[in-house]
Amino acid sequence: MKKSIFYSVIILTTSLLLIASLDAQEHLLNYQGKITEDGAPFDGTANLTFALYDANDNQVWEEQHQSVEIQQGIFHVLLGSVDTIPEELFSEHDELYLGITVNDGAEMEPRSRITSVAYSARSNSAATVDDGAITAEKLAEDIDIVTHGTVEATSFVGDGSELTGIVAEQIAPESVGEEELADGAVTNAKVSSEANISGSKINPFFSDRFVSTNAGIRTGNLGTLINPRYHEIIFDNSENKFHFRRLIESPFILNTKIMTVDFANERVGIGVESPSYQLHLSQNSAAKPTSNVWTVDSDKRLKKNINPLANTLDNLLMLQGVTYQWIDPETQGGMDGTYPGFIAQNVEEVFPDWVSEDSDGYKQVTTIGFDALTVEAIRELREEKDAEIRELRNEVDELRSELRRLEGILRQTNVARLEN
Repeated sequence: MKKSIFYSVIILTTSLLLIASLDAQEHLLNYQGKITEDGAPFDGTANLTFALYDANDNQVWEEQHQSVEIQQGIFHVLLGSVDTIPEELFSEHDELYLGITVNDGAEMEPRSRITSVAYSARSNSAATVDDGAITAEKLAEDIDIVTHGTVEATSFVGDGSELTGIVAEQIAPESVGEEELADGAVTNAKVSSEANISGSKINPFFSDRFVSTNAGIRTGNLGTLINPRYHEIIFDNSENKFHFRRLIESPFILNTKIMTVDFANERVGIGVESPSYQLHLSQNSAAKPTSNVWTVDSDKRLKKNINPLANTLDNLLMLQGVTYQWIDPETQGGMDGTYPGFIAQNVEEVFPDWVSEDSDGYKQVTTIGFDALTVEAIRELREEKDAEIRELRNEVDELRSELRRLEGILRQTNVARLEN
């Protein structure tokens, strides 16, 4: 009596191999499965027949593998290694099913559908496409093209918002103009820290004011790189000045300059638009740690015509100290209190070198050498008092001598009286 054997196959893996040859590429399906015999893993060898069917159960391909080694039910074959699998099967049929027969038995059921792994063989046809065969007209309007190579093109359609990886060397000079850039297309985050920006596209609201070709900034307002609402940096080429300015309420209401660098006159003004001095402050606001004096050159080797001061006490006493208030405190750094000081016209009569005039003709006082005058005045006062003290001491000494002489006469008179 013939023994009835029931075979079953479990698909383990299916993958596509493309083996290169001189003429073309051979398409192979790497197929691995597990065979059981009456429910137990099969060991030994078996003849395996593989066939492909279309969706209508029509057989379109077949091949046989003789004496396939099977261990613990596991076997491995390369489909297409005996009879080539035609590539057109995957282009002509949307669905293909694989049937398997073990030895002389009936084909096992159900058949397994071939999935996308095998259909990927169709992509190999791209290697046989002639150069220039695919034109723009052959591409769908909504197609996405991905390449890891080089694409040469003279133009593109669309806004170009998805373009990446373009470096400066690939952009022709002046090829991107106002027509190609929409307003607001270039933001702060998109500007490289090493960018050399020129033109009025930085802030068009102020571009007519600021022009510079020799400071790295041309026709632009760099305030948008600091704070587009409250700050701006301006280079005024007409006056050769560099301004740091703060905006208030909106970018269109301008406050006075925070700081100005006057290159022409080598001056810096803080809170001053047109500094009159090498350092010009708009307010009575300056401080130094631990000391309220400034260091100056004073080496004897740097000076000539050195002479001692004379009449310093008399000159200082000719100065008249007063208290005063400013008529317009806003022009004097907001100093609206009562302060001690000098009047320039009075000082000018004694120390004319201390008095100068600003650009508006107002007199100013710079107390040059005031500390030296004070020291010498104290010295004169001390010498005067020392002379008075010496004179008084001499008078005291004379009085003491006279007193001793009179005391001697008095003692002699008293002795003579006693003897008589």
